[in-house]
Amino acid sequence: MLPNKYQWRLQQSSGDIIEHIVKSRNLELYPSVEHLYDPFLLKGMDKATSRILKAKDSGESIVIYGDYDVDGITSTAILYMFLTSIGCNVSYYIPNRMTEGYGLNGNAIRSLSPATLMITVDTGIAAVNEVDIANECGMDVIITDHHECQENLPLAYCIINHKQADCNYPTKVLAGVGITFKLICALASQLGVCDSVWQYLDIVAIGTVADMVGLVDENRILVSLGFKAMENSKNLGLRALLSIVNPKNNKITAGLIGYQIGPRINAVGRLADAKLGVKLLTATDENEAREIANQLDEENTNRKNTEDDIVKCANLYIDANIDLTHDKIVIAAGEGWHHGVVGIVASRILARYYKPTVILGLENGVYSGSCRSIEGFNVFSALCEHKDLFVKFGGHEMAAGLTITEDNLEAFISGMKATANELISDEMLIPKLDIDLAVNICDLNMDIYNQLMLLQPFGMGNEMPIFQVEGIVAEFKPIGKNLEHLKLVIKQDNRILQMVGFGMGYYANHLSKGETVIVAGELSKNEWNNNVSLQLIIKAIRSPDINKFFMDLYKEYLPCEKEIINQYADKMIPSYNDCKIIYTFFKNYSSKEMAINRAIHCIDNMSEYKLLKILDIFVELGFISYKLTDEIIYYDILEAPKTKLENSIIFMNLQQLIV
Repeated sequence: MLPNKYQWRLQQSSGDIIEHIVKSRNLELYPSVEHLYDPFLLKGMDKATSRILKAKDSGESIVIYGDYDVDGITSTAILYMFLTSIGCNVSYYIPNRMTEGYGLNGNAIRSLSPATLMITVDTGIAAVNEVDIANECGMDVIITDHHECQENLPLAYCIINHKQADCNYPTKVLAGVGITFKLICALASQLGVCDSVWQYLDIVAIGTVADMVGLVDENRILVSLGFKAMENSKNLGLRALLSIVNPKNNKITAGLIGYQIGPRINAVGRLADAKLGVKLLTATDENEAREIANQLDEENTNRKNTEDDIVKCANLYIDANIDLTHDKIVIAAGEGWHHGVVGIVASRILARYYKPTVILGLENGVYSGSCRSIEGFNVFSALCEHKDLFVKFGGHEMAAGLTITEDNLEAFISGMKATANELISDEMLIPKLDIDLAVNICDLNMDIYNQLMLLQPFGMGNEMPIFQVEGIVAEFKPIGKNLEHLKLVIKQDNRILQMVGFGMGYYANHLSKGETVIVAGELSKNEWNNNVSLQLIIKAIRSPDINKFFMDLYKEYLPCEKEIINQYADKMIPSYNDCKIIYTFFKNYSSKEMAINRAIHCIDNMSEYKLLKILDIFVELGFISYKLTDEIIYYDILEAPKTKLENSIIFMNLQQLIV
């Protein structure tokens, strides 16, 4: 059996490729601004726009309070630019992650009190005490946020959050920057300047992708239009950043945002001052924009180094303190672990162990941490069970943040372990691989690939389609400088499909030419020496399912076996040559354990029944000992005198069945 860590979930076993994906994902092939929802469907929007326009007309001081991640930075930037463009007296504030922590900060609010209107972006929904402070300071507070609502909401002037229980907005997947953009659209419509908002779509797309919300429904429209706008962006800061990460002007993708642009904007919020990110996106001077972009690039390098150091420390902590065989959640804590990068570290630890993960960094007696979760375990709800232990917390089903004092750490760890052990089943801890469609090699061509590209942008919620294809191994070899990758060619009805598996070079030790494999992967275009060809980027490989019919036939002496034997004699009755090949194969194999599927594919007309009967013959003759566990054969070759197969009662009884 080939190594396989996934539970494969196949949506459909056949059908038209493009039609199936479009229908199953409810995709709009050609997103346009006409498909965007009315911003006034958001609860509180009327009240919010009226208050902001009143502040504009009376010249009140408005302050935007943003979060320090990419979503918060992009939200702050677009709202600041728009309010400035319509003549508002506006400034912005983003807290320092290290000294002020996540969310609204009471001392910061007091320092901003000359302002009479505060608008929060991507934050504020959990800031009950801080909004009370703002109210005491004479500020009206408009909260715009997309995080989960807790039991008690702040007593703000108004709240715009589509996750409020009584908000009937058609979608619940917007990022913070999406909510902010809807506020801008509402204001623009009231001022008669609707067309002015489209200039912000490139920034909206960055914040949406970086916050890892689903690229479905309205988000798909915003990101798709944003990517087009980004190709000819007028934003000086974004252009400066693109010159660093995309010098060849390749097509804008979610991957470019998620792995290149987003991390650089995020880096200043993690290690330095997030206001620098806003300065980049609001820059009006090209030289200043280039200088800030280079600074963000340097900070990103520092972030990577810090992150790698903490990952190493976290893995050492886990090895020493966590029982991975029993604990269903990973909680690691360390002094000096920079809480600017604990979220990324949590994601990397989760990817290694596939268990909900909490990473906490201690500073001045207080732990700041981030949580990442797996499908089926709502980490925000789990934190709510222990809310009395926290200084503050907030987040989503799959990701959350928290602050907790050192005194409460032990109670938190034991409490979260108990919650996880109660709610997480063993099956939930198996990584899932969702496969869109099983296809034949003949179904795949460049025309299909080009049609698939119309379904972009791909990302969270609209992942690159994954196909399942079965075939015979024609060629395989490890490739790459350190042989860490796999090149695989499979054959099906005289057609071949080239494949590559990144980081899967070890599969070369498990594959055999001629064996049947099932591969799941994404279609890709391979361009080399002016030649363009189709290839599959491998996500997973597995052996075909065990044939239950032949296994049941072996395990139970089924009725009407004579009739079955007559029908399947070539796959059930071993010949002398069959026995010779199987013995040689087992004897020369490098390990003392072998998957049934691997042995079956070493010879034609082999079945589970015939293979196990041959092994039983060998046991009877003293050639071998074996046991079968979970479709794996564990065996030893024994020293035994030569003897004839006719001395085996099992062998002779089987031969008589076909006489």
